[in-house]
Amino acid sequence: MLPDVTFKAAAVALIVSALRVANIAYLRQEHYDPETGQFTIPEKTDDDDRLGLMKTGGQYSNIFPPAVRDMINAQMIEGHEYVFISRYKGRNINPESLRKNFKQFDPNLTSHGFRNTFKEFAFNANVDKFLTDAYTDHALKGNDKAYRRFDTLEARADIARRYYSYMA
Repeated sequence: MLPDVTFKAAAVALIVSALRVANIAYLRQEHYDPETGQFTIPEKTDDDDRLGLMKTGGQYSNIFPPAVRDMINAQMIEGHEYVFISRYKGRNINPESLRKNFKQFDPNLTSHGFRNTFKEFAFNANVDKFLTDAYTDHALKGNDKAYRRFDTLEARADIARRYYSYMA
């Protein structure tokens, strides 16, 4: 059985972004630009209980490669709150449903495991460790936190293109 186009687009976005499953499942249209493929996930504050927000204390942005952007745009329902909508219930796809979809291919697959897959790719592709951590939104510590405040969006977008090319 072929996977639903929404779940396929969400799965590809999840793998390529190397973020947490909730970040993709709860991605809102107001935080996604269908023309450029840029998406932003707001930071989670103490008084904000919305699901899918960033855990590390800052907002996160990246740009999906064109092929991923096209896949996402083809399944989007314009004007809905979320980017990935379940065709069965009309609301955003459930993170658990997205996780379960991976189990169809291999019972040992986990959505979080794709973060490790990206880290392995980055190591083998000689991606700078700082950029690897910035790409996966791992919290910066020590000197990285204090001194590396430059904008890495374009570098991460390039990594996304390279990673998608490798995965495809």
